[in-house]
Amino acid sequence: MAKVDDDVLFNPSALLHYLNKSRNPYQQGDLYLGRVHLHVAPDRDPESKHYLPAGAYPPSVFPDYCSGTAYVLSRSALLKISLAASASPLSTPLPPEDVFVGLCARTAGVLPSHCPLFSGGPGVPYGRCCYQAMVSIHHIPPREMLHYWADVHTSHPCSWLSLRASLGLCKVRAMLGFPDYILWGKQEMSQTLQI
Repeated sequence: MAKVDDDVLFNPSALLHYLNKSRNPYQQGDLYLGRVHLHVAPDRDPESKHYLPAGAYPPSVFPDYCSGTAYVLSRSALLKISLAASASPLSTPLPPEDVFVGLCARTAGVLPSHCPLFSGGPGVPYGRCCYQAMVSIHHIPPREMLHYWADVHTSHPCSWLSLRASLGLCKVRAMLGFPDYILWGKQEMSQTLQI
């Protein structure tokens, strides 16, 4: 089962490719896969929408959990987490959804697995080869979602070298916060975004 936010471009083909390469297809077990957040402290600011008072959750950090932008659960993990959720006492206010799933996963003994092909914080600038390899890309405006989906799924597959180079370049641009036109030229970028 995949949980995906509405501003995320989700690529099931890339997920299947990743799972086939990284796991034995006959391997059974729990899968809780996504971009793992480590050692995150609860938001104690009463003005924040994610405010969680110490009375509702006393520890100073959450257990590791997958970002709520997109994550994948195997059937067995989903069942264990659902059972833990139904048995857990609810506090007010509830922690954010992804944190709650992480808390229930810890109770159920299901560990999160990090996959670098799930994007998180900074937006990943568009690059066809990069997007072909990514499982999820966060912060995609609705207008661009259809264009990116069509371009990624109707164009020819990228070569191994193009794919690796594109992933590296996308990572650098996302970390530095550069818009594409700084690196590629404004005119070329505007041409690639035309539908």
